[in-house]
Amino acid sequence: DVTNCGGCKINCAIAHGAASCAAGTCGVGTCAANFADCNKIYVDGCETETDNNLANCGACNHACQLANAVPSCASSTCVIAQCNAGYDDCNKTAGDGCEVNTLGTDLTNCGSCNTVCRTAHATPRCTGGACKIAQCDAGFADCNKDPIDGCEIDLNNDPTHCGACATACSPAHATTD
Repeated sequence: DVTNCGGCKINCAIAHGAASCAAGTCGVGTCAANFADCNKIYVDGCETETDNNLANCGACNHACQLANAVPSCASSTCVIAQCNAGYDDCNKTAGDGCEVNTLGTDLTNCGSCNTVCRTAHATPRCTGGACKIAQCDAGFADCNKDPIDGCEIDLNNDPTHCGACATACSPAHATTD
């Protein structure tokens, strides 16, 4: 009996929960929602709030640790407060943190989530979050040095770029087409 535990009028009561009485000794029975008895000491009852506690998120000793992210505990769940610089949560699953390095070499997430690095007539590469040209396809050149339009010149068919950038075709006694 929690009102007469171990003797008359010895009342068991705890903060944030319901007390218990077993063999004449007061104890923690159950804790209120979002509280837990992490230190297992009866006197302070259910002392730990678990709905917004980084070290005890949702349960005792359940620390929020997320890869490449600043974690937060909201409604007893570990969530991403912010991704570290250069990382993003592309799959929107907090459990694996900010899983993509958008400033790395990932051609499908170059600079941001789902930004595919593509270059015309070239092999693309992602460097520092920017799409660049790794190598032009045979017979093509990047004469304007702008990776957005890729290797834009067909060196085999452009009379102003005959075999190389800025090399005009000028056969003797003939016209160019």
